[in-house]
Formats: sequence, C-alpha cells, structure tokens
Amino acid sequence: MSTQDSIKKLIQHGKGASVEFILQSAIEQSQRNYKPIVNDKTLNERTITKRLAQRYRQEKQNIENALAREAEQAVANDRHDYLALFGTAGLNGDAASLAISRRDASDRVAAISDARELSNLLARSTRSGDEQLARACAERAMELGNADVINQFTSTRPDLEDTAQRVWQVNAEEPSVAQMFAVTGLMSGIKPAEIANIPDYKIDAVADAED
Repeated sequence: MSTQDSIKKLIQHGKGASVEFILQSAIEQSQRNYKPIVNDKTLNERTITKRLAQRYRQEKQNIENALAREAEQAVANDRHDYLALFGTAGLNGDAASLAISRRDASDRVAAISDARELSNLLARSTRSGDEQLARACAERAMELGNADVINQFTSTRPDLEDTAQRVWQVNAEEPSVAQMFAVTGLMSGIKPAEIANIPDYKIDAVADAED
C-alpha cells in the first residue's frame, strides 16, 4: 500500500488525526536524526549530502511502514464492524444454514431502491424475527446511503448503533482534495533543508553514489 493510499484509507476511516500525529512525530524524529550528520565536522559537503539522502530515504520508509500498519488495522476494524452489523455472528442457529439464509435475503433485497419499500420490509422482518432479512435490508440501505433506514434498523438494536455509525462513516466519507493536500503536505517536513533542492526521484542516486 502506497503512502498516498494509506493516508486516504485512514482519512476515510476517520483517522485523519492519527495521520497527522504519525507525520508530526516523524518530522520531529527525523530532524533529530539529521543533526548529528549535519554537525559532524569530520565530513565534507559531498559526504554529508550522501548521508542525509540515505537517512531521508530511511525516514520516508519508516513513515510508509507506520501508515501502512495503521491503515491495515483500520481496514481490519472496519471489516469486523461490517460483519458484526450485517453478518450472522451471534445469531442463533446452524452457521451454514444462517449463511445460506443470509445470502438468500441479500438476493431478495438487491433490486430494491425505493426507500419506503425497504423500510416496510425491514419493519416486517423485524416484527417477524427474521434477523437475516432485517440485516440484509440494513446492508442495502447502507449501499444506497439511506440514513433513515439505517436509523430505523438501529433503533431496535441499540447495541449496534455505534458500529453502524462507524460503518456509515467509512462508506460515506471520501477524503477531499483539500484534506489530502493538507495532510500529504506535511510530508515535505521530513526532508532535511540541506537537500531540499534534490528531487525525490534523484535521492536514490545520491544515496547510493560511490564515495
């Protein structure tokens, strides 16, 4: 997962603050790591540039790894929430039979796009205790972005309300260009000022240059 993809995933999962914290912490740490190189009076300018390029490359990799780990965890948490909300975990009955019933319920609601029809079907399935169909209705409502039907579903299942809010946020929130620009703009703070004029695509050549 690229750094951009990780940042986008994290913002989408409501983790923009975590991204900023990771980047700010990395900026502070990287600047501390550059100082001994810059202040080493035994090194000539060419060697300093090379070592800064090497250190900068490592700092970028550290950030990429940290963001990827955070994004992977966020995706795993969302998957857990989604299954808790729309899956069959915790329902009474044989797991295989529940899974088949759940698939049949999904097929039944797949073509529904009318909010009133979906709401009525949810009400009937809830009244009759057909939880697989009720969850299928809620899942379809999530796909359609219908908050009213989702709220109807959680109103009789308050233990799922927080989970539904998290899943809704992931489904509904798409990072804006401004958000992405603001967060990724912090990445420039990782680069030491002494090699700011060297484009990133040339960093490897500088870092790997022979002494």
